[in-house]
Amino acid sequence: MFAGFERIGGRPSGVTGVWWKASLCIIAALVLCVLSEEVLRHFHVPRTEQIRDQHAQAIPLPKPADPRIPSRYYGKVIRSQPQRHVGKEICLTFDDGPSATFTPEVLDILRAKRVSATFFVVGKQVARYPEIIRQAHAEGHVIGNHSWNHIRRRWMGAVEAVAQVDKTAWLIEEVTGTRPTMFRPPFGRVKNYSMANVARFRYNAIILWTIDSRDSAHATAPEIQRNCLNGLRSGDILLFHDGVSERDEMVKALPLVIDAARGRGFRFVTVPEMLREMEAATSP
Repeated sequence: MFAGFERIGGRPSGVTGVWWKASLCIIAALVLCVLSEEVLRHFHVPRTEQIRDQHAQAIPLPKPADPRIPSRYYGKVIRSQPQRHVGKEICLTFDDGPSATFTPEVLDILRAKRVSATFFVVGKQVARYPEIIRQAHAEGHVIGNHSWNHIRRRWMGAVEAVAQVDKTAWLIEEVTGTRPTMFRPPFGRVKNYSMANVARFRYNAIILWTIDSRDSAHATAPEIQRNCLNGLRSGDILLFHDGVSERDEMVKALPLVIDAARGRGFRFVTVPEMLREMEAATSP
């Protein structure tokens, strides 16, 4: 390798030769470092630290979501909260994601509107797009469990039901660093439903909804708005879908629903936030 290099008195050999080769490698590395610095300086490529410093004040750092729920709700089925115990608060929830197309669009809207939501995710989709769920968690959204593959069967063996719940919960924890505290059964099936029963034993709250946007039934954007806003009350939990099916109409309607609800004085919170505020309001 170094056949062209000789020292006075002959070629390097043995330990001396090894030392000589190592020295040349170190010198070459130092030269490359200097050249890299010059190239960066010449082309004005900003370092990561410089970018962070320039935008630290312009863009506030996101606060990761807090999924904790009061222990009184462990294993309970939650549809909504009595109006007398909450302010004008409502929850946006999204099922069946993440999808590579629609979940990022939803996150963009929520970020622009400064709204925190709750995503009930399907495990196999999280396995495909973990970075999307990691981003959602980091931006203040809560991640709930919606089974591994949204299976349609009402009854299944205990081993399969446990796997549907636990496999998804473990993956969510691996991706976000936080174990989910809520489960939404596929199709909202609770009564005599194997997965819901498993989730109860795992101390998950079973979260349903009070208002269905009907986006999964191919409602148009104006229809979705009407479905969400007609009869909207404090404590309502709104159901949307950001999964793999066509969701363009939902994406069109979502910012309009948010603006209209805010215009009526409603505030958006995550489901755990609503449960914690309910607990605080009813505690002696």
